[in-house]
Amino acid sequence: MCSFDVKSLFTNIPVDFTVNLILNKVFDDKEYKFHGLKRTELRKMLNWTCKNTVLQFNDNYYTQLDGVEMGSPIAPLMADVFMNWLVDNVNKIGCAPDILCRYVDDIFCAFDSKDEMDKFFYNLNKVHSSVSFSKEVEADGQLTYLDVLLTKNEKGIETTIYRKNTHTGLYNKWESLSPIQYTKSVKQSLLHRSYQICSSYQLIHKEFQHIKSCFLSNGYPDWFIDKQIKIFLNKRYKNTPSKNKQERTTDIRRILLYMPYLGETSVQLEKELRNFFRKYLKKLTQLTLIHRTHTIEDYFKYKDKQAHLERCNVAVAACGENGREGCEISSPVENIG
Repeated sequence: MCSFDVKSLFTNIPVDFTVNLILNKVFDDKEYKFHGLKRTELRKMLNWTCKNTVLQFNDNYYTQLDGVEMGSPIAPLMADVFMNWLVDNVNKIGCAPDILCRYVDDIFCAFDSKDEMDKFFYNLNKVHSSVSFSKEVEADGQLTYLDVLLTKNEKGIETTIYRKNTHTGLYNKWESLSPIQYTKSVKQSLLHRSYQICSSYQLIHKEFQHIKSCFLSNGYPDWFIDKQIKIFLNKRYKNTPSKNKQERTTDIRRILLYMPYLGETSVQLEKELRNFFRKYLKKLTQLTLIHRTHTIEDYFKYKDKQAHLERCNVAVAACGENGREGCEISSPVENIG
């Protein structure tokens, strides 16, 4: 077993090459229009959003020569398109693995021998000159892949949760001023992850005990932890009759209400609002309450403000009334000094 990881994927994506992959996939027919855009127009928009990224550091401006910027909305799409192409061409480089799985830029492989793995790794780095891979090989029959620990045994491969040595078990404290829904969501997400990753009931039980221990150390009462585990397991193993689809109606008005979280005051107000809606407007409205909490960012605006004309990679498409003809594409920023 081994895993391969692309070194600095986003900043090494070949933009022109990936744009051509997208265009060739979308425009099989030369006369086809993608949401009213011709091939040349879509290419222009992709180039605007991916190229000429301007960075500001110490009052100086720098242009990114290739790759896509970290945090850009289009960056994950470009990365996924390129990695899909790379994986599709894996079989062409020889010594294909018995098992190959990919998540973004992390690739898990299983080979019959070390020689096949080394040859595959060498050829993998030759697929495209813009990207290079690092390699991690199993040690003592174990390999970490993402947050999964894979272990070889007589029966095959078992999987469980992997935690770094820096993991402290620190979560939101029981006494913290935060909505109880947040606390429940954290607990349920950890239980769900353990249930999905662990390959046996013994490992699931072990992980549940670890989660319980972590939450006890964060001040959570034993009854609350056991209740959340019971709720989680009941959802998966208890047979509950499904609701009749005919009883559901689409005429219900949905109300989304944001409220500041102020501890018990907010909890009591939420109960009263829900009781009111349940009593008088049950069949007419559906109430969803979201508590707004404060973050450090609310008090410390650490990002420097940029003038509007210094913001880059914004493209505007003004189309005709039918949304398909007469598209004119322009960029609001021509030069950045």
